[in-house]
Amino acid sequence: MLKIPDFTKKEIDYIIEMANFTRQEKELFLLRNDEYSLEYCAEKMNVSVSTVKRINKKMKNKIIRIL
Repeated sequence: MLKIPDFTKKEIDYIIEMANFTRQEKELFLLRNDEYSLEYCAEKMNVSVSTVKRINKKMKNKIIRIL
């Protein structure tokens, strides 16, 4: 299972540079890196939990492709 907080600073920078994240994906990636829950991220991003789960899935797929 992919756990975002397990990445090093260098890996985070590489992922952000190479993954071609949308604005929402990048925001979620950075929030998840700070170990916030999906529910908190949804509230912070002003979207529903189901939307955050969809963004999270797309974001993780991009990360897996570049690693």
